[in-house]
Amino acid sequence: MKRTAPIALLCVLAILAPTAAALAADASTNYYTPPKLLRRGTSTAAINGAGTVMVKVLVNKDGTFKVQGILSSTNHGDDKAALEIASSSTYRPAKKGNKPQTAFYDFRLSFTSSGAATEVDQSELGQIDRMIHVGNFSGAKTKVEAYLQAHPGDARAEVDLGLADSFLNDFEGAAAAFDKGGPIPQNYRAVAGKSYAEAAVTFAKAKDGKSAVAAGRKAVDLVPSFGTYNALGYAEFAAADYTASAADLEKARGLAVTEKVSDQTRALVDTNLTAAYVDAGNIDAARKVGAEAKQLDPSAAKQVDVILTNYFGNQARDLFAVKKFAEAAAVFEQGATAVPASASFLYAQAAKAYLFADHPDNLKAKADADQAIALDPANGLAYYAAAISLANQGKTKDALDLLKKADDAAKKAGDADLSAQVQTAMKRLSGAK
Repeated sequence: MKRTAPIALLCVLAILAPTAAALAADASTNYYTPPKLLRRGTSTAAINGAGTVMVKVLVNKDGTFKVQGILSSTNHGDDKAALEIASSSTYRPAKKGNKPQTAFYDFRLSFTSSGAATEVDQSELGQIDRMIHVGNFSGAKTKVEAYLQAHPGDARAEVDLGLADSFLNDFEGAAAAFDKGGPIPQNYRAVAGKSYAEAAVTFAKAKDGKSAVAAGRKAVDLVPSFGTYNALGYAEFAAADYTASAADLEKARGLAVTEKVSDQTRALVDTNLTAAYVDAGNIDAARKVGAEAKQLDPSAAKQVDVILTNYFGNQARDLFAVKKFAEAAAVFEQGATAVPASASFLYAQAAKAYLFADHPDNLKAKADADQAIALDPANGLAYYAAAISLANQGKTKDALDLLKKADDAAKKAGDADLSAQVQTAMKRLSGAK
């Protein structure tokens, strides 16, 4: 279904775009801290000269660990000592928010010809890494940018820049740096995923749908979670790919349950998903998800009702365009049944639609107008439509009585256009008496 603007009769209604609030809530609870070495172990194995050995260690949630093996070594004569040191060390688990996580720790050990061993990387990039780990993100950013000027294209430096930018909340900059950094190390994937997700939302707000979707997909590839699928769905909505948006927001909706996201945030996602289903043409799914949003958070009802009301309004607009006024009225009537909160408004629109035809259906117009008035006695348009239907049947006095009520309601609501139309009709009918 082509997404279109509401017809003129739908005045204040507008399709709602998804909100990033759900993503923002997720971001605040999913901050990632990588594993950390708490105490370096010792070794009785002989050290055979200078060299650097990288040992891979899997650190479990409870602090237990398992040495996986050698990642790299410049002197294999030092490998046994490196493995013993890694095996006798202690580690702090990674954390996502306040929850411990199982993650890999890359233990870098440097050996000297005198037999000493240290896990500290004394290189310039090692210094930058330590600045990031102690929270000096601004200093790390300045230093790594200078390093990249002298060493353009250094993948490890680009990852460091991405980390610094991420912690400084420059998510677009972080995403660009991670793009240049190549494969993201396992212990930094959560940070990079969050950066891509936040960048996707920023691009979407700037109406750069292509960049938004690209960033959203990278976020999901790195960290397939509630937050990243929500960001991708938001990006796809901004890019007008409503079917894909609905599919990914549906994944976020499912993950929201398993990740124990708050009811309010789940309602936000459901509201966005309702809009995606509407624009994808799946009104049944939209109504189902919209009902869940209202149940999770009653304050979401207004937004959901606007989205659903607009669906019926847009359908009627297309019928108006080809002068199928009776069919348009029928769509408004369906909407009144589907969205009780908007029923008075939609019945009044249906009544007016019946009067647009070359041969107005005055009886149906009056019936719908009466339903609208019964639901909302202040509905000026309903009084106006009822009056015109009576005037068309030659019931001038009754029509004038209703026009007076229409004019009072229009003025009270501040609807100058409707009031002008009503007064014109009153003058014509008064002259015909």
